[in-house]
Amino acid sequence: MQMVLHIPDNLAERFLQVVPSPQQNDFLAKALEDALSLAEDPIYIAALAVEQDEALNAEMKEWHDACIGDGIREHVDMSGDVDATR
Repeated sequence: MQMVLHIPDNLAERFLQVVPSPQQNDFLAKALEDALSLAEDPIYIAALAVEQDEALNAEMKEWHDACIGDGIREHVDMSGDVDATR
């Protein structure tokens, strides 16, 4: 199937400079397949929904503020030992 697409000039120029002519169709087909696979991924869709959930984000901010300001400072030295006294 042939399609006519309009893309920004700078993107088109980069594409033409980087991808050799014989590989351009395969390159675009793979890029579309990868992008569509991600857009259809249930985990990705769920993550987008979580990011847009205002009530959940407000609750997470409360937890973040409560935990970050708890007064406990943890120090990890180069050996990996944890020292919470500093």
